[in-house]
Amino acid sequence: MRASILVLGPLVARLGEARVSLPGGCTIGARPVEQHIKGLQLMGAQVELERGYINARIKQGTRLKGNRIIFDMITVTGTENLLMAATLAEGETVLENAAREPEVADLAHLLVAMGAKIDGIGTDQLTIQGVDRLHGARHQVIPDRIEAGTFLCAVAAAGGDIMLRNIEPMLLDVVLSKLCEAGVRIESGSNWIRATMNQRPSAVSFRTSEYPAFPTDMQAQFMALNCIAVGAAQIIETIFENRFMHVQELNRLGANIMADGNTAFVTGVEHLSGARVMATDLRASASLAIAGLVAEGETLIERIYHLDRGYDQMEQKLSALGARPAEMARHWVKQGARRLHLVDLNGVGAGKPKNEAAIRAIIDEVGEEIPIQLGGGIRDLGTIERYLDNGLSYVIIGTAAVKNPGFLREACSAFNGHIIAGLDAKAGKVVTDGWSKLSGHEATDLARKFEEYGCEALIYTDIGRDGRLPGINLEATVQIAQKVKIPVIASGGLVSLADIEALCAVADQGIDGRLAVLVDTRKTSTPQRSYIARLFHQGDDAILKKIGEEATEVVMAAKDVRHGDAPAKLIGEVADLWFHCLVMLAHFELSPAAVLAELERREGISGLDEKALRKALARAENDA
Repeated sequence: MRASILVLGPLVARLGEARVSLPGGCTIGARPVEQHIKGLQLMGAQVELERGYINARIKQGTRLKGNRIIFDMITVTGTENLLMAATLAEGETVLENAAREPEVADLAHLLVAMGAKIDGIGTDQLTIQGVDRLHGARHQVIPDRIEAGTFLCAVAAAGGDIMLRNIEPMLLDVVLSKLCEAGVRIESGSNWIRATMNQRPSAVSFRTSEYPAFPTDMQAQFMALNCIAVGAAQIIETIFENRFMHVQELNRLGANIMADGNTAFVTGVEHLSGARVMATDLRASASLAIAGLVAEGETLIERIYHLDRGYDQMEQKLSALGARPAEMARHWVKQGARRLHLVDLNGVGAGKPKNEAAIRAIIDEVGEEIPIQLGGGIRDLGTIERYLDNGLSYVIIGTAAVKNPGFLREACSAFNGHIIAGLDAKAGKVVTDGWSKLSGHEATDLARKFEEYGCEALIYTDIGRDGRLPGINLEATVQIAQKVKIPVIASGGLVSLADIEALCAVADQGIDGRLAVLVDTRKTSTPQRSYIARLFHQGDDAILKKIGEEATEVVMAAKDVRHGDAPAKLIGEVADLWFHCLVMLAHFELSPAAVLAELERREGISGLDEKALRKALARAENDA
């Protein structure tokens, strides 16, 4: 473990002697300890190397002596070691060409809180006035900027939306700049960073160097990002001479990387393929994890213990972010979700499905329990049919609906009751292509047009609010809802129960907002013949599954009526259930007339005689 060397200086300063094993760590190049030894010798210690150990001591009854120490090269652990030793040395110690990393400054702040006297914190020259002793203190360690950068790289490569809290953005200035260059949308506050990525990244070139330049500990992660980027990148490693060992493993996954000395040339490919790979060091293992998230199929990373040395439960954190989508879907179902909204973010940029395997896994996991809707990269009727045949409930068409209205019209006709149109807008104008292009269309005009085409519902997202956290744009959403009769699903900026309550307050104006973002339970359209044909083709299981879904919707709608909702929704849900029961009877070659005859035999109800039905219900109430 590389950090084990950091006990050397404090032990000599406090106890007068130390015997410390030569440090381990990742084998990424020469990492000599002569700067540590040289500094201690200048402060009066006798240091010897013996069979893999460093023996250091000072004369009994004496202390280390302050001195001027000029590092031959910038060293983080060397600066930290001699900084701690100097706090208890006699007189003044000056460390020149010191490392300026935030972690060094954070250590200095802790030492000051414990009674040390240090000037120049955060600069390359530290001046330490030795004190007789230190005392206890309470200190909060700064966030791990490399861990944060790793997760940001994962989102940049795989797509998605991540919010990191308890992180100081200024610690990652150069990393955030490169992520923006790659196409990531970055937003930040005093202690949070949000990254959104819905397209294939652009290649970014960089040179590693000491802080505040690009950190060598982020080189491997950015190389993984460049592997699937558009374009080519040049990466120059100036800190360690052997830090490209992950190149061979990334190439096993299908990457196109050539290394020449301390320079790597990466040409992005459209996709990687899962394979068995081996982690060679800490950051290399992180790069392989990122590549594995993007690769098609299964990736098995061996010697993953490297990862555990530098990341706390990385697999659990990635799973929580959706690296295991099916598990996350199960989590939300357990939490009481009534519909799942999925977006194939890679598909948005590619213009075609990119995550079908993950989507199928989600459908297999919870598709029989909850309706699922999907958007992103859907550009043809074949894709829609394939998704619906696999058990998807609704397909969302966004950019394609704006650019090719004829496609939306055809989809609504062929798959009536299963098509939702997505409207993303900024200042009332519709945007497309993952929010990157502003169209000349008014959102209200397209809303009316999409309704005419036969869309089941609209999802309206104000991109000026989404990700900026000020709450739903009620005014714009209500304006859309008042222009159409189909449900409008509110999206963008909903972050609290107060936002949901605000939606409830305007629900009578057309917004189905009771269930928060992207949730709607009304289905008023009657499936057309093409839909019936597809159900017949799918067979018994598909029809019975659909009846189960419709029965669930009826129960939910009935509960909503009890809570004050208009009965129209319940009537519509019962109609849907009734319709699918008729489809089932036809599939089993049974006559609906036989059902009506059974009702007449049981309760004396003839056909759809409402008066007789009410009498039967009255008898049931009396019996109860």
